[in-house]
Amino acid sequence: MNEQEWELVELLAQTSLLVVQAFRVGQTVKARVVGHRPMDGLVVLSLRPSVISQHLTSHAEVEPGAVMAGKVAQVNEHGLVITLTSNIKCAQPI
Repeated sequence: MNEQEWELVELLAQTSLLVVQAFRVGQTVKARVVGHRPMDGLVVLSLRPSVISQHLTSHAEVEPGAVMAGKVAQVNEHGLVITLTSNIKCAQPI
């Protein structure tokens, strides 16, 4: 393995150690579901406060008829691109 690969291995080992030190069996944590893997029978979670605090995390959570506030990110000949969150962008054609 080259030097970069060894650095990555060391970083992963350090991260694993931090996770083991930060959590204990039986501990209650606050998390947000960010996906699922039905074939594996798993739900994917995020423990990041920035993800937990978001009102919306994916386009699947946006309901038709919902009134939302967004920021115009782009104006072009086709219409507008509006950002609802850091990872949800909408197109408003003209």
